[in-house]
Order: sequence, then structure tokens, then C-alpha cells
Amino acid sequence: MATTPSASRGEPSWPPEGREPLPASGRTVTEHLENGAVVTYFDPSPSGGPPFRRAVAVGPEIVDPVTDLCWIPLMRTDLTLDMVMWPLVVDIAPQ
Repeated sequence: MATTPSASRGEPSWPPEGREPLPASGRTVTEHLENGAVVTYFDPSPSGGPPFRRAVAVGPEIVDPVTDLCWIPLMRTDLTLDMVMWPLVVDIAPQ
């Protein structure tokens, strides 16, 4: 079970787990995260739900070309889709 390195608030944990940074060629997808991987992440929303949630990765990581923040597309247990940024990820378990 792999975990991502912790980062101070507001700073992305980049590159996560020894992954190489994106080349300056303008690519916006890193293609490192496996579909079906279970991602545990911190949910800072004030909805009153649990602070940590689990969801399944449904695509590769996407990098915002303006901020260089890495986002992960996830499907929650209620089948809604969400984008979670790397600094909120606590753990990633392979499928």
C-alpha cells in the first residue's frame, strides 16, 4: 500500500511517490494513477460528513497548467464524480 508524502497546507506534494514532474511540452495528464485504485482523502467540506473519504480512481491524474496542481478524478460510493487535489490524498491502494 503506497502513501503520498505529506505536504504543508496549500502546497502540492509534488512529485508524489517519486513520480517524475511533467515535461515542459505542455502535457496535462501524467497517466500514473491506475483506474480502480482506492484513494483515501481528506474532505474539508463543511457538509458535516466524515473528514476522510474513500473513492475509486476513474482516470489519470490531471495537472492544471496554470497552477501546476495535480488533480485526481474519483468516483464516490454514491456514484458521483469528484476531482481531488494531491495535497488532500492520504493513501492510495492498488485495485
